[in-house]
Amino acid sequence: METQIRLADIYRSFDSGMRALHDLSIAIQDSLGDNEWKAVELSYQEAFSLFEDYDPVEVQTIMDRLIRIDIEDETLDLRKVWEAVNVPPDDIIRLENDREVFGKEIQNGLREFAKQNPEKANKFFRAYLKTLRAEPFKSEVSRHGLLLSAVSQFELLLLHLLRAYFVYHDHDTVLSEDCEIEELDDLVSQKIGKKLKRLSIFDKLDLIVSKFPLNDGFSRTTLKEIVERRNVFAHRGGRADVIYAQCNSKVQVGDKLRISQHYIRYAIEYLHLWGLVLCIKIWSKLGDSDQNEAGKSISSTAMQLIRDKRYGFCDLVCQQIHENIQFQSQNSKDILMINYAICAEKLADKERMIKILSQVRQFPRKTERSLKKMSNQEPFLYVIPMACNALMGKKQYAMELLERAANSNQVSFLDLDYWVIFDYLATEPGFQHIREELESKVTVA
Repeated sequence: METQIRLADIYRSFDSGMRALHDLSIAIQDSLGDNEWKAVELSYQEAFSLFEDYDPVEVQTIMDRLIRIDIEDETLDLRKVWEAVNVPPDDIIRLENDREVFGKEIQNGLREFAKQNPEKANKFFRAYLKTLRAEPFKSEVSRHGLLLSAVSQFELLLLHLLRAYFVYHDHDTVLSEDCEIEELDDLVSQKIGKKLKRLSIFDKLDLIVSKFPLNDGFSRTTLKEIVERRNVFAHRGGRADVIYAQCNSKVQVGDKLRISQHYIRYAIEYLHLWGLVLCIKIWSKLGDSDQNEAGKSISSTAMQLIRDKRYGFCDLVCQQIHENIQFQSQNSKDILMINYAICAEKLADKERMIKILSQVRQFPRKTERSLKKMSNQEPFLYVIPMACNALMGKKQYAMELLERAANSNQVSFLDLDYWVIFDYLATEPGFQHIREELESKVTVA
């Protein structure tokens, strides 16, 4: 029976799942969210257009304010919403049931308007009522589900990593790779003295981090806030409880929480980032044949993020993996740093790009003749200095190195489309010739 605990599978499943949640959050807002806001804007235009001094720019200003609230605000503050639609603060009264109502002066003004223009008033109130929402947007409700899914993905990752630790790392106890999952969970439970199923997400996290410490970039407090916000929506109907208020000093018990557009992307990326770092950190300690696959998986993640133009997040991933992981493979480390430098270049930070590239090995190590046979060094890859020179604008020399890499079979036809670095050389003289030569070597099994 093949092992059910493979770090490669755990890593790829978590990475693809979190990227899917991020893409889903974007897709929902770009489709459902945009349609909802367009409907609200039409209703405001219908209501305001009944007045002689109607200004379309004013409606657009109101919409910008409301959308900004949806993007940024983490609690439902109805007073702030009323102010966004130009209701003066002094004309808003807050009742005991948290409902916000207009003051008497505005009510009297509307009553007078209704007497003088009954037909317009009827149309106004019908149009105005369309702008009032008795419930959150469907796009906002979907973000609740995305947060629950993201935290669940992270918790499942921790469970898988605990299993992997006891199979591969804990040498005090010999656990077979071929155990059924249920049997393995029982053995782990015996080892830690507590049922694995009863461990909270932070019990799992603390057990893993105690054995594989993370640097100061990781904040348990930040993770605690994300998890407890999930709990508020899962178990408290979105109302902040005492536990959550302790995690967020800006919130009081009973406040109605929201999941803003900004927050859901932030939470997904935070969980994604530190899930990847934890997984790679454990994977890098395996010391078996699976080790070489870890570097390839990191590169695959970085390249996909760059292709998706998520430069800021990819920059963080590369930075934290570099600071937390001690690579056994120099080539894997160098390729990570090149992807890190690509992110800096895409973010228009040339100074940092140069600093990152200064840490990349661009020449093969010298090996003493007497030690050549004993040396177990991995081959020097010409694509590494090629990438550095391409990013530094030294494209003629980069092309020479690319040709050496192609002649040494260190780069394939598929690599040219896979790694973003080749985009920097695609318009250079000779690139198309190298591409055609590599394509001619492709064989179909």
